[in-house]
Amino acid sequence: MVQTRRRGGRRREEEEEDADAESTTSEGTESNANTTTASVASSTTSTATTATDVTRSGLSAEVKSEITEFVKECLDDCQRFTAHQRKGLYKTFRKRFYKDRSTATANDYQKYFAQTMWMFSVPFFKAANSQPVSSGLKFIQYTFLNAGTPNDKLEEGCKLDTPPLYYYVLKLYLQCHMDERPLVRFRLISLAHAIISQYSNVAPIAGNAGMKHQLVQCFLERLKDRYAPVRALAVASLALYIDSEKEVLRRLKYFARFDPSPEVRKAVLAAVSNLNLMKSAFFYDFVFDSDAKVRVEAFNGLAARPFISLKAGEACKALVWGLSHDDKSKTVVVAKLLPAWMERCNNSPIEFLKYLGIVRKPSVVETVMNGIYLNNFTDTFDTIDLSFLNEEKLIPIENLSLESVMFWLYLIKKFGNTRHNANKMLPNAEIMLDYLQMVIEAIHTEHRNARRDDRDEDGTLLICMTYIVPIVLAIGLEEANRRRMGEILRQILLDPVMDEAPVIKMGVDALFKILDKREFGEKMMEIFQAVFEPDQTLMDQSVEGTTPRRRTGSEGRRSKTNSVERVIPPRSSRSPDINADEAEVETPMDIVNEEVAGVSRNDNNKTPASRPPTQGSRRVLTAKEVMALKDKLCKLALERLHLGEEKTNAIKSDDYLKAHCIQQKIDNLLTEEKATRGRLELTNGTIASMSDFSNVSSVKSSQRTNETSMMEMENVEMEDVMENDDASPTSKSNATIRGATSNSASKGVQDFPCSQGTVAGGDRIGISMHNILKGVLMMNRVLSCRPKIMPFVRQFYELYALTHFTDDLNDTQTRIELLSFLCLVGMIDAEEKRKIMGLTITALEHDTDPEIKNAAFKCMVDLLCRYNVEQFRYTGDANNDQTYSCAPPDFNNADAGLNQLQAMFVSIIDRFPKSDVNTPDSESVKAIGIIRLLTADRITSEFVVTDVLCMWCNPAYDGTKIPYDIGIWLPIYTKMSSHNARLVGKALFHSVVRIANANDRNLQGVDILKLVDFVLPFLSNVHLKPREDEDMHIHADLYEDIIDHVLHFTRQTVNLDLVQILPKLLVTSEPKAKHIIEQIGHVLLKLAAMPPTSTVTTLKTSLKKAGKRIASGFEELQEQLMEILRKMDEMDHNNDTSEDEVSDNPDVFSDDED
Repeated sequence: MVQTRRRGGRRREEEEEDADAESTTSEGTESNANTTTASVASSTTSTATTATDVTRSGLSAEVKSEITEFVKECLDDCQRFTAHQRKGLYKTFRKRFYKDRSTATANDYQKYFAQTMWMFSVPFFKAANSQPVSSGLKFIQYTFLNAGTPNDKLEEGCKLDTPPLYYYVLKLYLQCHMDERPLVRFRLISLAHAIISQYSNVAPIAGNAGMKHQLVQCFLERLKDRYAPVRALAVASLALYIDSEKEVLRRLKYFARFDPSPEVRKAVLAAVSNLNLMKSAFFYDFVFDSDAKVRVEAFNGLAARPFISLKAGEACKALVWGLSHDDKSKTVVVAKLLPAWMERCNNSPIEFLKYLGIVRKPSVVETVMNGIYLNNFTDTFDTIDLSFLNEEKLIPIENLSLESVMFWLYLIKKFGNTRHNANKMLPNAEIMLDYLQMVIEAIHTEHRNARRDDRDEDGTLLICMTYIVPIVLAIGLEEANRRRMGEILRQILLDPVMDEAPVIKMGVDALFKILDKREFGEKMMEIFQAVFEPDQTLMDQSVEGTTPRRRTGSEGRRSKTNSVERVIPPRSSRSPDINADEAEVETPMDIVNEEVAGVSRNDNNKTPASRPPTQGSRRVLTAKEVMALKDKLCKLALERLHLGEEKTNAIKSDDYLKAHCIQQKIDNLLTEEKATRGRLELTNGTIASMSDFSNVSSVKSSQRTNETSMMEMENVEMEDVMENDDASPTSKSNATIRGATSNSASKGVQDFPCSQGTVAGGDRIGISMHNILKGVLMMNRVLSCRPKIMPFVRQFYELYALTHFTDDLNDTQTRIELLSFLCLVGMIDAEEKRKIMGLTITALEHDTDPEIKNAAFKCMVDLLCRYNVEQFRYTGDANNDQTYSCAPPDFNNADAGLNQLQAMFVSIIDRFPKSDVNTPDSESVKAIGIIRLLTADRITSEFVVTDVLCMWCNPAYDGTKIPYDIGIWLPIYTKMSSHNARLVGKALFHSVVRIANANDRNLQGVDILKLVDFVLPFLSNVHLKPREDEDMHIHADLYEDIIDHVLHFTRQTVNLDLVQILPKLLVTSEPKAKHIIEQIGHVLLKLAAMPPTSTVTTLKTSLKKAGKRIASGFEELQEQLMEILRKMDEMDHNNDTSEDEVSDNPDVFSDDED
C-alpha cells in the first residue's frame, strides 16, 4: 500500500488519541439516523488540532489557522444550505483557495488546503445518513471535483500550474480505502470513482503511471469487499482501465460468474459489453440470471454482437427467455436485440424463423413473432411483406414450408380481426377448402412416391396441413362449407396415410369447433366405430399396411427427440386404396364379438358351436336348399331390425333392463345369421351376394341407432373449446401413430374378452383392436375438449383399458396413451380415481420402461393435483374398493392417515429418477411435477422443498421453465401457512449443506449466497402475513440451525459456507437472541480448545461478529457475550489478533467497528 510522506506532526501516540476522540464523537453520530448540524460541527471541531499540524510547510501559523477556520465554517454552513446556496458557498471557497497566487508558495498553500478539507470531511464520511450529512457530502464532492481544475482556474483568472484538488484527494484515498466500516468504504470509493470517471484521461492522473497502477491495485482489492455496493463501484472504476491492464479483464470475468450480488454482476456486464474481445457466449450465460438487471445487461451485450456467433438453439432459447419476462429485459429484447438480429436476416420473418428452427413449436413461434409485432394496428400490418402469397392469397403448394405456413397463420390470428386485413390474407371459403384438398392429394402423392422409390417420406406437407386447417376455420364457414369441412376432417382422421398424432389432435379439435354438441358426438361415434370395426373386411387385405415415412434400419431410423412428430407406420390392416366411407358403421350397442375359437357368446355353457365342414368334405347345396337359406336370412335380418328399433325406444325411455333383454335376442339372431351364412359359403358363387345383403341390413340398423341410442344416453352441456394443448396430459406427446404389432397383425382381429362384464344397458362390446393407438389418441383428445365420458368411452375403459394396460402386445407408445386415457377418466370420474391411482403406482414401482414411468409419474401428479391426498385412502369396502398387491402397504391400509399417505407419495417421488436435463429444450418430469404438487399444497416435506431449491441454482436448468416456475411457486407457498414458511427455512439450511457438500457436478461451484438472497426475502416478517404465533421468527430458527450444526460438526468445511449467511439474518426476539448467544458461546468455547487452523480462526471471527451484532440491541446479552469472550481469553490469549483485522489506514479512519 502506498503511503504519502508526512512533513511533520505529532507523535504516533498523540495522533491515535486524537483519532480515538474523533471516533467517539462519530460513533455517537452514527447511532442517530437524524444527525443534526451541531453534531457534525462538533466532529469537525475535534479534528481541528490534527488538521493544523498534519503537514509541515512554509506557511505561517496565522495562514494555517485562517485556512482551518474557513474550511470549518464552510462545512458547517453547507449542512443547512440549499443547492443554490451551496453553489454560492463554493464561489466563496474558490476565492479563498486561489488567494495565494505566488508561484513559490501556491503549491504548499493549496496542498494544505486540500489536506485540511480532507480532515474536516472525515466526520461526514463516518456519520449515519441524514439530510445535513447528505448536504455536506454533496458540497465536499463538488469541491473535490472542481477546485483546481483548468476550467475552475479559468473562471477565477488564475494561471498557476498547480495540481487540482482531486489529485491530493486520490492520494489520500489510497491510504484510507480499507476502513472497517462499509458505509465509509462506500462513500470513499464513490468519491474516488467520481474523480477518475471524469479525469482519468486528464493530467495529472493520465500521465502518472505510478498512481494509475496504485489505483488499479486498490480497486482490485476492493473487488473482495464484503459490501456489494463497494464491489460494484470497484468494477465500474476498473472498467476505465480494461484496455491497459490485462489482469483487470480476467478478474472481472471471474467476479461476473461467481459474485453473489446482482449489482456486481450487472456492473461487470455493463463494463465489458462494448469490448470486441468478449464473445456472445459470455453474455448468453447471463441471459438466464435470476435478476432482471443482470438480464438487461446480458441482452445489451448480445445485441451488440453478430447474430451468427450464437447457435440457432441458443439464440431461440435466449429470445424466448427474455420475452417471457414482463420487465425491462423484455423491453431490451424488443427494442434492441430483435431488430439487430432481424436486420441480419434481411428483415424477413420467414428467414428468421428458418434460422431459429422453431417452427415445430407453435407457442415459441408466437412468442417470438409477438416480440417483432407488438401491436395489431392496421398501420403495422401494412408494413408487412405479403409477397409469399400468390394472387389467390394462397401459398403455392410447391413453395409450401413450415415457416411460411406458420407465419401466415400467425398473421391471421394477430391481424385478421379487421376486414381490411383479412381480405389481404384470406381467400373465400370454397377456394380454401379446395386448397386443403389439394394439399391432401399432394400428401398422398408424396406417400406413393416414397413407397415406390423406397425412401423416407417427407412429412413437411403433412405438418403444413395441421396449420392450414386452423386457417380454414378462421375464414368462417357457412352451413354447406361447414358440412364439407366436417367430411374432409372425417376423411383425414380415417386416412391411414395421415395416421399422425398431431393430425389426429388437430382433426378432433377442428371438429369440436365447427360442430355443435350433438353433431360432434355423432361424428366421433361414427369415427370410433370405423376405427374399432368388428367385422373388418379389410383384414383380408395384406397385413403389411402402408409404408412408413422413415425406412426401418440403421440408416433411416430417426431419434425420438428429433422432431415434433415421430413418424411411425400407420395401422397395418387397412389399405390406403380403400375408401373409409365404405366401412360398415355400427354403434357399440350393435357391435357384437365374432365367435372366438368356436365358442358362442350367448351359450352360457360355453358349448362349442358347430364348425363348417372342411374343404375336403364340402357339399354343394341344391338350388332349393340355397333358396331356403336365403329366405331364412331375410327373416332373421328383418326380425333383427325390428328388435333394434325396440331397443332404441327402450333406451330413450331409460328402460335399460328391457334393452338388455332385447340385445340378448339380437345376439342370438346374429349368431344364427352367421351360422346360416357359413352354410351358404360352402357353395361356390354364393358368398358375394349374401355378404352384400347382410352388410346392407347392418348399415340400416346402425343408422337408426346412431341417431338415438348413444347420444340420448348422455344429457350434458357442451364444454368450451380447450384451446391450449397443455390442458391434456397427452398434449406433450409428439409421437405419431403406429400400426398393430406383428403379433396382433398375425392374429387378425383381437376382440375384447366377452367375460369382461357389461355396461349401461347390459351391452357388451366386441371391438377389433388393430387400431388401438389411433382410437385412444382420439378418445384422449375428445376427453380433453369435452370432459364428459361417453358410453362408448366408458365401455372401452371398463372392458379394455383397465385390463389390457400392461399387455405385452401393446407397444410403449400405446401403453403411454392408454395411461393418459386412464388419467383423463380418473380426473373426470371421481369414483375411478383410486383404481387408476393404483394402476399408476404399480407402473411407477414395477415397470422397467423409462417412458412408461415418466407417463405414470405425470398421471400421478395430475390425480394428486385434482384430488386431495386423503381422497385416495382405502375405505375397506370389498365391493367398491380393491387392494393392489404391488402398491405400498399404506395404500391398502384402511387405518392409514393423512401423514402416512403423504409420506408414501413422497417416498414414491423420491425413488423416481430425474430425467436428463442436459439436452436442449429438455425439461425434467420430476422437477415440474414436484413444483406442481407443492403449489397445490399436496405434499409437505422439507426434503422435497430442498430438492426444489437446489434445482433453482442448478445451472443445468438455466433457460428452462423450472427456475421461472420456482420463482412463481415460492411466494405463493410461503404465504399459504406458517408451516410452509418454516418448511422453506429448514429446506434452505439443508440446501446450503447439500450444495457445499455436493457430489453432483452441476452443483459444484454454485454460489450459495445467490440462493440465500433469492429465498430470504420471502421469509421476512414484512413479506409474510400476520401470524397468530407472534414468536414465529423464521430467520431466528435458521440462525439456530446453523449454529447447532457448527456446534455438532465443528470440523466440517461446510461451516464456512453456513456462517456466510449469518449477517443476512435478522433476530428481533429477545428469547431467541438469548438462546442463540448461548449457542454461540458453546461453539466459541469449543473452538478455543481446538488447534488454531485457518478454518477455526475464520469461524471464531465470524461467530464473534455475529454475537456482537445480535447482542447490540440487548444490554443483558452484551454482558453475557462479554463473559463468554473473557473465558475465551483465559483459554487462549492469542485470540485477540483474530477478532480485528490489521489495517494500514490513516489515523483518522482507525476507529473500531461499530
